[in-house]
Amino acid sequence: MKYPKKKKEALYALIETKDIGQITQQSRSQLQSYSLALNHPLSVLTDGIQWEFYLNSLPSPSGQYQDRMINNINLQTDDIGDLVTLFSTLLHNSVTPASATMLGKRMRKEFFIINCINNVKSQAISNHPNDIPKQLHAAFKDINTIYGKGNVSFEEVSLYWDTKMALGGLKSKPKGNGLGFSDGVLVKPLKDYTGMSLKEISISGSKAVRVSSLGQMKKLVYDHIITTKPDFDFDQQGPRIQKTEVGFTSPIQLKDGRFTEGSLSFIAAVDHCKRALKAAGFSDTDLIIGYIKP
Repeated sequence: MKYPKKKKEALYALIETKDIGQITQQSRSQLQSYSLALNHPLSVLTDGIQWEFYLNSLPSPSGQYQDRMINNINLQTDDIGDLVTLFSTLLHNSVTPASATMLGKRMRKEFFIINCINNVKSQAISNHPNDIPKQLHAAFKDINTIYGKGNVSFEEVSLYWDTKMALGGLKSKPKGNGLGFSDGVLVKPLKDYTGMSLKEISISGSKAVRVSSLGQMKKLVYDHIITTKPDFDFDQQGPRIQKTEVGFTSPIQLKDGRFTEGSLSFIAAVDHCKRALKAAGFSDTDLIIGYIKP
């Protein structure tokens, strides 16, 4: 029987295997030499447990092959669903070089963000235990110092805080940081929120909750202070609080029965909340504001 001749096929992915625990800089250099010679889209280095994926079309600003790494995964510890998604979209025989290249570039961007976070996360947690807002801000500040301003935004630090694998948008965006802000909601602090639309807030690391008005945000913040700092005297600190509704345009009743003003601009509402938090001994980073642009 004659078998039809197979059409000429170009190499798509090169997989270099090592013994468990034997991935070294030398093995990466070896993979680099193969990849430069063969000029194929994707290279993989693995010991069976750890898998490193490289997109060979990416530039290498530092001259190191690691600049082309788009994922570093662990079969024992990473989420099985994410692993299946990754392998089926990068190593399936139906994947084209063009689609792998586009996906790989998106993965590389996420991979960079995740690595930036991981390099500063443990120190941020150690410095601010059980205080997620302060951890996020500390990590963002350290990333700016180490990697330069503008490379990673505060929203990205918040969004990818708990993300382990770069999937390049193959799944819905992670909720990030355990606070549960909705997709599309921005959390980068602004000096002036005029023109923004308030959607959700998180107080002292609590799960993000939807808010329908600026007055509701103020009530939630003030009620939080009343609950956690019962000895704090609002009468002496912060915006006016009183026992009656008299004099307020849109009075808000707090959980202790007193009232405060609820008719506020966005910038005034944020100012009232942050002043009250600071006076009560909290940090202004204890309030994370989720908003959308018009």
